[in-house]
Amino acid sequence: MAKIHIGLDAHLILLLYSLIHLNCVIGQTEETQPIQTVRAFLSDVLSIEISEVKEHPGDLFLEIRSDHKICLINNGSYSVYVSEDGSVVYGYNNNTWYSRVYDEVHAELITESEVFDMAVPLLKYLGLTLDVSDYEFSLRGFGLKTPDNYQQQVWRISRRFYLNGKICRSLGFSCLISATSGDLIKFVYNPIKAPQNNLNVQVSYKEACDIASSYISQVYASTINEISFANGDSEGKIVVAPDDNELGKADYNYALGPPSMYYSWEVKLRFVEYKNTEREYSSSCIVYVNIETGEVVGGFCLRKL
Repeated sequence: MAKIHIGLDAHLILLLYSLIHLNCVIGQTEETQPIQTVRAFLSDVLSIEISEVKEHPGDLFLEIRSDHKICLINNGSYSVYVSEDGSVVYGYNNNTWYSRVYDEVHAELITESEVFDMAVPLLKYLGLTLDVSDYEFSLRGFGLKTPDNYQQQVWRISRRFYLNGKICRSLGFSCLISATSGDLIKFVYNPIKAPQNNLNVQVSYKEACDIASSYISQVYASTINEISFANGDSEGKIVVAPDDNELGKADYNYALGPPSMYYSWEVKLRFVEYKNTEREYSSSCIVYVNIETGEVVGGFCLRKL
């Protein structure tokens, strides 16, 4: 009887060990929510067969304005940018298209109406409007330029986002679709973010212009000579602007984290640097000024106009 009792204990111990080991294996192979979301997106929207998915930390850059994960599909054939909790797909790249673009047959180009129909499944997935009048369309050349045209043509479909009637800078939707094959080449989706301030104007546009002019004079104090206002609109424009600020910085690093948004006056300025020297040139910049506090939210500069 004792031997039988010991044998049963051994079997029970072995069974428990097997169950624990099985749970560990299941835990190790369980996919994260971002990967599950990516699988569903590629299958349901693009009908892409998936053999491999590798998840990597996000790399914040100018196009994707939110914290995210990067999923590389089928040995890097596709890239999908998904929120860290897996709730939103922010972007997609068809990395194979760039390598085979010159092998595509030059068929009759897809029309604007046809390309919008091709984009509808993606728009539905993202929860965007299906009213074609809400989008902008442009046909662009890609690759080598031939005597007749570019070697390939791509359609760009884009939509700007507005909040309380104010345009949201750096946010919106855009996608590229091959005008020859109809392949979705890439898309970027940056949804609306709530501003950190209220639509409560405490600073006039004139005051914002003075603040912007003074700020530019300080940032470029060693080189600037003349400042003028570029926008003819005396009433100015209020926008929802990001707190990216590259003014006065030679190499601004956008990979500092997702931006915060603010209701801001958009002030456009022109100025001359190194006047009366061989290095003289004109510059144009945009400065965003908080409509409540008068603080400079951010801005960027376009040089050598």
